[in-house]
Amino acid sequence: LTISGSEIRDNGTESGHGGGILNQGTLTISHSTIAGNYAVASGGGISNAAGRALTISHSEIRDNGAGVGGGGVHNQGALSIADSEIRDNTAEAGSGGGILNLQTLTVNRSTFAGNVSTTYGGGIHVAAAAQATVTNSTLHDNTSARGGGIASTNAAITVTNATLFRNGADAQGGGIYSSGTPPRVLLRNT
Repeated sequence: LTISGSEIRDNGTESGHGGGILNQGTLTISHSTIAGNYAVASGGGISNAAGRALTISHSEIRDNGAGVGGGGVHNQGALSIADSEIRDNTAEAGSGGGILNLQTLTVNRSTFAGNVSTTYGGGIHVAAAAQATVTNSTLHDNTSARGGGIASTNAAITVTNATLFRNGADAQGGGIYSSGTPPRVLLRNT
């Protein structure tokens, strides 16, 4: 599926994942807006199924919500984001206000702002032995209980040439929260 120059708005699920889109194949989104969608489970804007590929560029993922995790995007496959904005998404009773990543995530030249989760990772939560790379990006004004900007729980994340500011946590790690042994969060020029 290829989505270009389009808008997916105000859709929802009553019991499952992917309020706006559930991807179980290969999905490419460019110059588009995914906004105002809601999933009772995970992936308010988009849910990317295990082993599947999702590429997002020059797009907005905003104002989406999930009852559990991944207010903006719930990723269980390979997710690549470039030149995009992930903002004002909410995970109501779970983690990853902007993105809940459970597999492989690559972010470049993108902004995460105003995302909210109740447990881990207001902007991004990388969990369950997953891996993420965030480069040339900005995370600001995201909030969560742990890891307002980024939370890494038993996962590997590398952050390079990034800016984190005005993120907040109710409990621990306003900017970044990392747990697991050994810690696997690497910051470069950030």
